Amino acid sequence: MQAITARGGGAHVRASRRTSQRGSVPLVETIRRAERIVGAAPGEIFNELFEKAQAECRADLRDRQDRRNKFLAYGDDPRQRPKRHLHAVPAGRVAAPRFDRREDALLRVSLPVAFEILVGDPVPHSGMVRCPAPDHEDRRPSCHVADRLFHCFSCGAAGSLYDLGALIFGIPPRGESFFELRERLALALLGREEPA
Repeated sequence: MQAITARGGGAHVRASRRTSQRGSVPLVETIRRAERIVGAAPGEIFNELFEKAQAECRADLRDRQDRRNKFLAYGDDPRQRPKRHLHAVPAGRVAAPRFDRREDALLRVSLPVAFEILVGDPVPHSGMVRCPAPDHEDRRPSCHVADRLFHCFSCGAAGSLYDLGALIFGIPPRGESFFELRERLALALLGREEPA
């Protein structure tokens, strides 16, 4: 409950401790009404309140906003927050920079275009082509080529551009041979040995 008193021509609002309830008038709204009744400038009575009363008004507004939004924005349960996954880096080592697909010149080439260049068969609008695996003979198209990935529904061959290149050139896509695979793909797709 609020008590409005007039002392020496100035209006003072004393906000008592209370819990905000649904349907009750917010403390700030009561202060605004008192300012209109007394004829004070907007915010004049609020500025005359003690810090504790101002803090209570702000807390009341936050509680009402939280109920309106139906979530706890202030003081929410830390167990509900998303966890940040931090990886420890041993002393003396520098963490590798984060990889971005847009920075890799090879991955900027869409897979249907790369498939057509590497295999020689155009990719139709449906995306269904014959499997490029050398040990898989397809009578009917069983391999689907999307923008970034391919998948053969018969033999199970699947992956990205690097996996497609490994399948065609017969080079494993992991370990030291990855750099050789990358050079061959860059030469075939970009016309130069090392992608920029």
